[in-house]
Amino acid sequence: MRNSRNSSFSSVASLSKVGVLGCVVALAACDGGAAIESVDWRGLEARIKAVEDENATLKAQLADKVEASALSGYATSEDVAACAKASDLEDVVRTSDLATYLTEADLAGYATAEAVAACATKAELEGYATDQEVTALSTQLATFVTRPELTTTLTDYAKTSALAAYATKAELADYAKTSALAAYATKAELADYAKTSALAAYATKAELADYAKTSALAAYATKAELADYAKTSALAAYATKAELADYAKTSALAGYATNARVDGIAAAVAALNEDLAPLEIDALRVLRDDTTKNIPGDFATLADAFAWIEGYSIAQGKTVTFKLADGTYTFNAPLDIGYRDGAKVRIVGNAADASKVVLSFPTGPGLRARFGRLGWVEGVTIRGNRVDGSVGVEARETGAIRLAPGVVVENFGRTGVRALFNGYVLAEGVISKNNVEDGFAATDGGFVYAPGATATNNGRHGFAALINGGIEARNAIANDNGGHGFNAYLGSALYLDGSKAERNAFGGFTASDAAGLRVANGIANDNGEQGFGAFMSASLWADGSSATSNGEAGYTSGIAAGLRARNATATSNTFTGFEAYQGGAVQAQGSRAITTHGTGFGAYLNASMQAQGSLAQDNEGSGYEVWLGSGMNAQNAVATDNEGSGFSAGINGGLVADQARASGSLWGGFEAWLSSAISADSAISEDNQGGFSAGIGSAMTANGARSTSSRGNGFDGWMSSAIDMSGTTVEDSANAGLYAGENCSVNAQSAEVMGSGWVGLGVNYSSTLNGDFAYVHDNGSDGIHCAGGVCHVRSARIENNSGVGLNVFWTGWLDAALTTTSGNNPNTYMPVSTTDGISILYADPFYNPQP
Repeated sequence: MRNSRNSSFSSVASLSKVGVLGCVVALAACDGGAAIESVDWRGLEARIKAVEDENATLKAQLADKVEASALSGYATSEDVAACAKASDLEDVVRTSDLATYLTEADLAGYATAEAVAACATKAELEGYATDQEVTALSTQLATFVTRPELTTTLTDYAKTSALAAYATKAELADYAKTSALAAYATKAELADYAKTSALAAYATKAELADYAKTSALAAYATKAELADYAKTSALAAYATKAELADYAKTSALAGYATNARVDGIAAAVAALNEDLAPLEIDALRVLRDDTTKNIPGDFATLADAFAWIEGYSIAQGKTVTFKLADGTYTFNAPLDIGYRDGAKVRIVGNAADASKVVLSFPTGPGLRARFGRLGWVEGVTIRGNRVDGSVGVEARETGAIRLAPGVVVENFGRTGVRALFNGYVLAEGVISKNNVEDGFAATDGGFVYAPGATATNNGRHGFAALINGGIEARNAIANDNGGHGFNAYLGSALYLDGSKAERNAFGGFTASDAAGLRVANGIANDNGEQGFGAFMSASLWADGSSATSNGEAGYTSGIAAGLRARNATATSNTFTGFEAYQGGAVQAQGSRAITTHGTGFGAYLNASMQAQGSLAQDNEGSGYEVWLGSGMNAQNAVATDNEGSGFSAGINGGLVADQARASGSLWGGFEAWLSSAISADSAISEDNQGGFSAGIGSAMTANGARSTSSRGNGFDGWMSSAIDMSGTTVEDSANAGLYAGENCSVNAQSAEVMGSGWVGLGVNYSSTLNGDFAYVHDNGSDGIHCAGGVCHVRSARIENNSGVGLNVFWTGWLDAALTTTSGNNPNTYMPVSTTDGISILYADPFYNPQP
């Protein structure tokens, strides 16, 4: 029991002063204090409480009693006997009742019922024209022509039948002319006269016959005269003589204790408290109603208020509010919250302007809760002095603090708001600024809930979660911080949907070291590094987000991290719109990379990217680029007006661009180089430097693709590469429709090649061409140009080419079985011999010298 007695025994001083006598007697029976521990303290406390309640009731009763001397100025029953009662005045008209009635003088200018009896009613005038209607008719008649004017032509005039709806003079005979109405009053003249209906609310003389005239009221008291008299209803609170009969007179109080005697009992109670203090008796006190204490007023400081409340418990569902007046409250030590019912305590300053109530902590940390809780802090600015290591608001080791929207935390030497070691801070709509390190931080299992919060001008990160910490800050803002806007690392998590990061020195949204960050529909603008970045096995979700004018990439995933940014936008970023490197992975389906100073979508160093259905436009590098063992899926993607290639794979890179479209590229539409591969089935290349290209041991698959208006070759193969372009259409290439050299392999079955400025299909230097069923026509030089290669062009159609239809030279081989030629240049070289359907031809060395 000793452990429960500490904090509230001081409350005994407030107990009944009479009841203490029983306590003194009980203690007197003890043998020198030897039996103190055996006293029934609970029974003793119950007896003290009962006597206290009885004494308080008696005091309350005495406070309401009236002494005879106090009634000297009041009227007796005889004094008011001659006064009128409410029932006496029931049938009497008050002056105020007549205020809405008119006197005879007021009615002097008004017509009586007899005076208006001869006037026509509205109902009687129903069929007559008003002045306005007659005026309108006169205006209308002015447009009709006279008889002399009818002598010319009747074409534009109304026939008699058309006048059937108009009245004749005979029909107007019963209607009054204006002159006949001279004796009648106009509406304007009647405006000041009362209508019969308007008099309905007035009483007639006969109806006023039963009302008293002013002269008849002379014997009655006016309201002014009655003002000093009590009405019957006003006496309800006063006791009658009969009711006072049972109350004690002064003489009857002789047996009761005087104030002096009661004061003596109070002194005895205080002495008893002092004597019993060492016994550590703790009587529990409960605040059972919502309570507000003012500071200053009830307490000088918040620390005093918390010291007071330690002696109380707060009932379930009730709160205690410490209301702070405007001003600055300076603390020379942290305000530590350890109160057991702290979750029911509220600190309230100026809710409309938090800058007017400042909690100043110039020597170190600010508000702290360790194990304890603080239910609500509102309308205050919590301000530090940038002391090393200081934190503005901190909850740790299961402690919890709730801050209201608009609270400001500023100028602390480390972090504005922090939760750690399973602590919890609710900081919705809070502003944390100008702190030496982070605005908001959660670490070592701590959690910060801060939707709509703002972190600005902090020395390091705006929002930081580390070592399994967590922050939820949807629709938050982090701007102008010295590190990252939002940063999660070492296994931590950030949930930030709809948040914005601007002008931070490092990244906008960053996750690293196995951390996770989600920011759907986020905004990252003008940050010093990437807008959204995931690194070192971390993951970041940024669907629907926007990254603009960041110092590096818009979206980056590196070192085995994963980043999801579907339907996102990257605009005017310095390096890359969307980037994956060193084993990183990016999902950017349906996203857009626009006006980036480098590549739109790039994967490097064994990284991977998904960019299906995306758009790369007006970038200074390539639209889509993979190299160094990386891979990208860009099916149905679009690359427009990029200064590099539309789609590029290099150095063992792989790119899937089926159904993709490349247009307006300064370089090639689709380019694979240095042992790389591109799949571009059904893709379209339009108005690029080259259409589809594979070089240095690379492979290009473009079945059913289309190349239009290339400024170089429609398809191009070089240095031991392979191209599969079966079923393609190649149109209006400035150079060759296809040209492959140096041990390349080309499959152009069923391809159609037309309008090229040079040859249709050309290979040389030990390359092979399969052009079976191809249709090659209307090209600027040879249809088939087989210079030192092996060409299979069976069942093909070679028509209307400006050069030779089939041209084989430099020991080239041609299989053109069942192929037809027509309309080509007549200077066709003739075969020397034919073996098994393969024609071996030679070319004039003068025109086509052997290489």
